[in-house]
Amino acid sequence: MSVPLFVLKTRDFILRKIRSFFYSRDFLEVETPLLSRFAIPDSSVRLFEVEVNGTSRFLQPSPELYMKKLLSYYRCDLFQISKVFRKGELSKIHLPEFTMLEWYRVGWNYLDLMDEVEELILETLSLDDKIERIELKEAFKEFIGVDIFDPSEVINSAVDRGLVANDYYSAFHFLVTRLVEYIPYKNFFLVGFPMIDPALAKPMDDTPEIAERFELFLEKVEIANGFTELRSLSEHIDFWEKEQEKVKSFYLLPRDEEFFKAVVDMPPSAGVALGIDRLLAVLLKEEDLAKVVAFDWTKS
Repeated sequence: MSVPLFVLKTRDFILRKIRSFFYSRDFLEVETPLLSRFAIPDSSVRLFEVEVNGTSRFLQPSPELYMKKLLSYYRCDLFQISKVFRKGELSKIHLPEFTMLEWYRVGWNYLDLMDEVEELILETLSLDDKIERIELKEAFKEFIGVDIFDPSEVINSAVDRGLVANDYYSAFHFLVTRLVEYIPYKNFFLVGFPMIDPALAKPMDDTPEIAERFELFLEKVEIANGFTELRSLSEHIDFWEKEQEKVKSFYLLPRDEEFFKAVVDMPPSAGVALGIDRLLAVLLKEEDLAKVVAFDWTKS
């Protein structure tokens, strides 16, 4: 049995409001491939690999790769609502197949985009209060008691709290999940991320150890991740090679030379990805994403 009709009507309502929001701002809605020989390597995500006519194709974990090509070619504001796929992600707040909204603004930075994300959320969910903005450095010091930029402090604190891994990246993300529990707000942005994530975010000019990046949490659940786009070709190639090395035991991702050419011509811009299913769950006060999709992934 599918979900109640009001859930589908609410999803339809949200999608209409989102499209209206972007149409009113002169965005171009686009579609990009779901199956491709290429994908941006990301060690935090596992891909679905399928064989098509004797060649390997990957179900896209986000439309980022192809949207950035379009951004480079046409240099205009773009948005897309798309199905995306991530292998092994299954929990009350994770689905292997889910719906993502992704958009890019030419000439903007992450602060401009954060304002627009807030406008979209307030308008779509009819919220009255502004969304708080939390600096990670101060929050880590106050609630976790460590310097976010001291890897040994971060690792030791995470291990003391039960983490088995002992690398900076894993420890940082482990502590962020703990930090969210302590923050005295349900809806907030986190900003001031260290440059350790596999995300193509631009570093700040005055403090290059910090990324021009934010994450949005609603009801203490991560909903969106956005940043000022990195435009350095050498840093893109370096990122690609390092992440490729980390995922090579799972699959080999060919280098997308067309993507690297697009990076050279990509205008200054900012982009964000937002989970539609999680947004809908917040609106309907549901804790399980299976309750907000037409068919439960485990039974369909």
